[in-house]
Amino acid sequence: MNPPNTGEIRPVDAEFCELMRRYSPDMSSEIYNLIAELSHALSLQHSCLDLSGRNKSVTDELGNLSVVGDGQVPTPLVMRDNQLYLHRYYQYESSVARALTTRNNPLTPNDHIKDQLEKYFGQSSGTINWQQIAALQSLTQQLTIITGGPGTGKTSTVAKILSMLREYDKELVIKLAAPTGKAAMRLAKSILQFLPELPEDTRETIPTRVQTLHRLLGTRSNGRSFRYNNENPILADFLIVDEV
Repeated sequence: MNPPNTGEIRPVDAEFCELMRRYSPDMSSEIYNLIAELSHALSLQHSCLDLSGRNKSVTDELGNLSVVGDGQVPTPLVMRDNQLYLHRYYQYESSVARALTTRNNPLTPNDHIKDQLEKYFGQSSGTINWQQIAALQSLTQQLTIITGGPGTGKTSTVAKILSMLREYDKELVIKLAAPTGKAAMRLAKSILQFLPELPEDTRETIPTRVQTLHRLLGTRSNGRSFRYNNENPILADFLIVDEV
């Protein structure tokens, strides 16, 4: 969330600052520069500007501006927990957080989960097996996020999770997706590479078709809406999205 030095203020950043100044004409040059930094940070794909370490008098002044609020009522800018947002991006981030929290519910594990974990990941050796933890989390929580750098075993863990699911119920509807066509091809190829390492009785039932998110959601011809949404959820028992 921390952007690098912005360098020279771009024309679009300056125009945005001037717009904010029309509503808060008494803002100082320090506040003007902060708002320019925020505008530039958004162009770098950050959702907000981190204000940690900034001069307290400046952040206090920022909080007193009429264009800045706490997100409870509509204002152009929102300041929460030392983060400065455009109101729209604050709403985006808040809605994603609420959705993740709502979906993070426990699931009832199957009776053989301990045996399955040992079968696929081996018995505990006294050190933490994070791949095993990720598999356990995936099978006992409605929402799981698996992270790690290249070569840490994310895809092999996913393949093992799929095999464990198939052992439990071969009729489960499992769908795989990724943000782009290239990412979808990479995930499909990776799963295919791991199939020979999986038990023979589940190998043939592991899904290898990966869709783009747009295809999964059913993008309509207008490009702005989807067939599947809050009122018409995707029909799946288990959904894996790679490279979220």
